Amino acid sequence: MDEYVNQRELATRLGVSRRLIALRWAGPGGIFNPDVQIGKVMGWAPARIQAFGVAAGLLTSRGLVIPRAQHGRVLHPSGEWRVPTRVLLGQADVARLWGRSVMEIVRVRNVGRFPEAVARIGDGARDVYGWEPEQIVTYGKQTGRLDINGKAVPAVRTRPA
Repeated sequence: MDEYVNQRELATRLGVSRRLIALRWAGPGGIFNPDVQIGKVMGWAPARIQAFGVAAGLLTSRGLVIPRAQHGRVLHPSGEWRVPTRVLLGQADVARLWGRSVMEIVRVRNVGRFPEAVARIGDGARDVYGWEPEQIVTYGKQTGRLDINGKAVPAVRTRPA
């Protein structure tokens, strides 16, 4: 599973505001877009953050934040820092695709009967897991949650309503 850093941790590591990242760097036409997006959560690879921070003059070569008083303003590093963003399905997307509740997806994942996530964005407390769409559709067909055409199969109630 690939590990990514969320926007809050990115701002902390580079010593800049989250507003600067959201409006000027990660937004449309920004200079430092995310590597992966799961739902609305964006994630950046730690090695790419380090390289960008050094090129922008925000970090030392050892990864330490340079105080803002020393560099004055945020520089625009030379080179191309835009990469294609991988869009993955989160738990809410899987629930919507399968016609189930998010809590059922969480329960199945915690029991261990769910494919391993390909990416994780987070800082430990609020981790967001992501899966490739093909991976979820294949697993849904194997377990009977999706029919052959990829449409959700209604859940069968075993208890009276």
